[in-house]
Amino acid sequence: DLRKAGHSRSRTGPPLVPMQPSSRQDDPYPQVASLAGHGRASPEFELIRRAERLEEAVWRGVISAAPAATAAKLGLRAVPVADGVALIASEVPTLLYNRAFGFGLDRPVTVEEIDAAIALYDRRVPFSIQPAPASRPHNVSAWLEARGLPSYFNWVCWARKTREATAVPTGRRIDAVGPERAGQFADLVSQVFAEPPEVGPWFVHTVGQAGWTHYIGYEEELPVALASLFVRNGMGWLGWGGTLATHRGRGWQSAMIARRLADAREQDCEWVTTETADDLPDQPNASFRNMARAGFRLLHRRPSHAFFPKGHDPADE
Repeated sequence: DLRKAGHSRSRTGPPLVPMQPSSRQDDPYPQVASLAGHGRASPEFELIRRAERLEEAVWRGVISAAPAATAAKLGLRAVPVADGVALIASEVPTLLYNRAFGFGLDRPVTVEEIDAAIALYDRRVPFSIQPAPASRPHNVSAWLEARGLPSYFNWVCWARKTREATAVPTGRRIDAVGPERAGQFADLVSQVFAEPPEVGPWFVHTVGQAGWTHYIGYEEELPVALASLFVRNGMGWLGWGGTLATHRGRGWQSAMIARRLADAREQDCEWVTTETADDLPDQPNASFRNMARAGFRLLHRRPSHAFFPKGHDPADE
């Protein structure tokens, strides 16, 4: 799931540098749905638009679920940017919670709106502006480059129909959890994703809310894996998929994907979407390969035009 896309670079890998246009010439997973080759009235474009709107709804909901004290402590806001949104967490220094996306799909975004989005961010923390390949006008990336925001990596957006969902593996305990186990879910968030201690408790305010299902996977009585599903308007979103380092490589995330696909189908979802980091020769990404194996279709790669404050290593993202 994209839960790892905000932390997509290996801490031991080479220095992160802006992407070059030639970096994807031998890509085994070319993006198959973007404005190129698909008119704006096409089903492909409508699927992209719906996926972007669902991701926006997810993060608006996550931010609005936070109690006032938590929102103030973390500096949480969701601010409109044209027809998209800017997510702001001014006290959490990671791109996952400090990024703008979803604009330029229902109408062209203006250069003034892009400048206003950039101005929302405190330069103490990294942030990114992420135009979709289908965003209008087509030179938004050039505007961002000219403002000192090169594209460092991609947010990879996927979709899959639930009609052909694979069977959920047997012999594993995967529980859909309610508020009574929200604390356990928060603890797993902190352990799996190495988040600041206040981030896990923020997320658990979505547990039990309309549209959300949260999962914990157990080996015997030990919680070892987690995942979430959000459903809205006949489409599902997969997020927060992760496994304790001591239990990775045992098929937990494949099982979590299958369980959420089955549950989304039961909730009358035709499509399920998710996001991951990219999978590059020098920066392999297991979540990317999990989605490809699970039959997801690569919708598009959304470039992340990023700013990093002095002293913040982009490789830590």
